[in-house]
Amino acid sequence: MPSGSLHNLKSVQLDGCDSIRCIAKGDTVTLLQNLQALRTRSCSGMESLVDFEGLKIRNTLSKKGLEILPKLESLDLDFCPRLTHIWSNFPEGVRVFQNLRSLDVRNCPLNCLFHPPSVATMLISLEELEVHWCLKMCEVIGEEDEEVCQEDNARHHDVGKRREIAPGRTSKEFVFPRLSFLRLDCLNNIRSFGGSHRDDYEFKFPLLTTLIISYCPKLKKFCSGNLDAPLLKKVQTTPNDIKNFEAPVDLKDREICPYY
Repeated sequence: MPSGSLHNLKSVQLDGCDSIRCIAKGDTVTLLQNLQALRTRSCSGMESLVDFEGLKIRNTLSKKGLEILPKLESLDLDFCPRLTHIWSNFPEGVRVFQNLRSLDVRNCPLNCLFHPPSVATMLISLEELEVHWCLKMCEVIGEEDEEVCQEDNARHHDVGKRREIAPGRTSKEFVFPRLSFLRLDCLNNIRSFGGSHRDDYEFKFPLLTTLIISYCPKLKKFCSGNLDAPLLKKVQTTPNDIKNFEAPVDLKDREICPYY
């Protein structure tokens, strides 16, 4: 399709599209530069949202890099049973989700939501993030190497040993400047929001006021390293489970209250 073919396309909804493996591959993703809202539901064949294989990146890019889906504000992914990656073949020199404000992911077999982890540093406009029923997810922000969740404690320990911090390595900072609402729900295997093997990560949520955690039995620490959320005064969970809810150790000083 020639450049500009989808210039006026602002909203896409895919429902029950079982043959679609991704919404765009290679250079075709650049046709969606004006897309503002994207929703996929019950797309049983979808394996990734975008496959970057074949994308041509010119040497004359600006310092910001090639911006993909620069106007996308809302993204909803619901019940895509083969969606194991948001992106595949993610190249250097690409920036994504610069204007994304709302992200809702449900019932997808993702090991992590943001991989490579540098994607998380691009979410400068994100205000609301919800993740539900992603039973394989171990972290929201993945490791530098693809995170593979291990149920066996011994194998999980070996994975941790392989990711020991190299001497002299500098810390990594993740800042979510506009995120005010975060919900993690029914994530049976989640162990951390991010950086489960890195003690030098820093997570900053300057505007976060609502944090809801429910049915996340393995979430013992919200994040490794330093957590900075000055406006977060309480952690909410479902009313039926508030008596048995155990907050992650780095959120123990927050009030525990029900979410309705």
